Amino acid sequence: MGHLDLPTIEDQRVTDVQAIEHLQAYFAKEQGGKNLAPDDGLLSSGLLDSLAIVKLLSHLEEEFDVEIDDADFDPENFETIASIAALISSQSA
Repeated sequence: MGHLDLPTIEDQRVTDVQAIEHLQAYFAKEQGGKNLAPDDGLLSSGLLDSLAIVKLLSHLEEEFDVEIDDADFDPENFETIASIAALISSQSA
């Protein structure tokens, strides 16, 4: 599996805006160029399923140097790009 050429985050602290921009680029590559708004439903639309979540989590943990806890595996945290970005920024604090 090749590395995605996505915007990287240099700071230790990731802002929601940085995470949103990164996630939009990630999903555009994963969805064949489809641009998603921060509030588009990912789970409800079927864009994220269990396998896609595992792949996404692996990417997030590597790219942002965060560890997503089991307690954070709440569907609300993965419904939108904005909710995932909020999770990332809270983990990178």
